[in-house]
Amino acid sequence: MTLSRRVGTLLGKEKLVISIDLKPALSHEQLHQRLIRDFKQTRHLKNYLHELLPRLLVDVFVYLCGIDGDKPVNSITTQERGRMVDLLKDFRTTITRMGSLDEAIVTAGGVSIKEIDPRTMMSKLVSGLFFAGEVMDIDAETGGYNLQAAFSTGYVAGEAAAEYVGG
Repeated sequence: MTLSRRVGTLLGKEKLVISIDLKPALSHEQLHQRLIRDFKQTRHLKNYLHELLPRLLVDVFVYLCGIDGDKPVNSITTQERGRMVDLLKDFRTTITRMGSLDEAIVTAGGVSIKEIDPRTMMSKLVSGLFFAGEVMDIDAETGGYNLQAAFSTGYVAGEAAAEYVGG
């Protein structure tokens, strides 16, 4: 989500390939050791992968690593296991388009903050018009910052609007 705004500006200008580490808490070696340990069982690969990956990613992962999903994990070769580790640590995908607004988790754009008085959140162009939250052209790192901005600007705008109406 943090990359969303940057992706939107680059999309259409160049091919966008992103790399995702699906197991960031484990080094390559730790992941190899985990798979060696886990592959002592007879479960099929596609059934085992549900322990490592989100359900919707399992079939894609099986396809991309080129191993039969019905293959018992205890018969996976060292080379195949290496391909799996490489793919888990460097899962690449090409971004071809932005999702629709209905799918959006993060939005960007809105009223320029240059057009807003930060002390009151009132428009510098239209007297008595106040702004708060994501209607303004602000965004931040994910993790609650946008919520804090919405709460803070909402409070300031509400207080100032109440004073404006009463004054």
